[in-house]
Amino acid sequence: MTNLHELTQAQMLRAVSALLEERSAATVNRCLDNFKRAINHMGETYDAKLPAKINWTRLKKKEPEERVRELTRAEENALFEHLRNDLHPLVHFALLTGARQGTICGLLWSDIDFDEGRMIFRIKGGGTQRFPLTEETRELLQSIPQARTPATRRYVFTFLGEDGQPHPINPSGGHIWMKWRDAVRDAGIEDFRFHDLRHTFATRMLRQTGNLKLVSRLLGHKSLETTMRYAHVLDDDLEQALSAYAVRPATLSATDSGKVLKIKSGD
Repeated sequence: MTNLHELTQAQMLRAVSALLEERSAATVNRCLDNFKRAINHMGETYDAKLPAKINWTRLKKKEPEERVRELTRAEENALFEHLRNDLHPLVHFALLTGARQGTICGLLWSDIDFDEGRMIFRIKGGGTQRFPLTEETRELLQSIPQARTPATRRYVFTFLGEDGQPHPINPSGGHIWMKWRDAVRDAGIEDFRFHDLRHTFATRMLRQTGNLKLVSRLLGHKSLETTMRYAHVLDDDLEQALSAYAVRPATLSATDSGKVLKIKSGD
């Protein structure tokens, strides 16, 4: 067994290569971040002797840029037409909040405070996020009947099983997600995942507010850099603004272009 301070770059490279056979580059990079923090904690807290020559930057792998797929309004209408009724609240809530699949499926009635107008989201990484209740979100939640079975009544979002009873939704898979994919296919929507509902919320919110920092906070991102993938929305707005702007109107003739236009005082 190698002592902590004897850990070498070559050993770490071999460990990274082994992880990449089963995990994505993003997952491997998160593992490296956590391992580095653990090592530093051992040094700071327990005065442990640390490895001297680990280049963490070189160990990291390039992550593919995540695509941003936005649901069009026409696609949204088609999706709800083909979606099972018991999945309507789930999808509606995703479009209203941009919450992740796991966060939505794990939402409990005890997480919602109608009096304070707030919800508690359990987010990726084990943290929590306070999220405001809008009027539409409140109306949606209050329209959902609470399940009565002991295993299900805590959960806000459920689905009806073949036994006719409500069941919790497993965010990692199961029969209900086959029905989700069937609805997407039958609606004629291509290249679309449930996570793209989060992208749809982000792009729509950014287009409406033009506030990248606000969208970042609503998405629960720890840094603004993560939210920058949606900056193309602002770029599109800039392009449209520039396209509508003209120094020389098209109606100005070539012979007029060299003349000095006299403007009366007060015009």
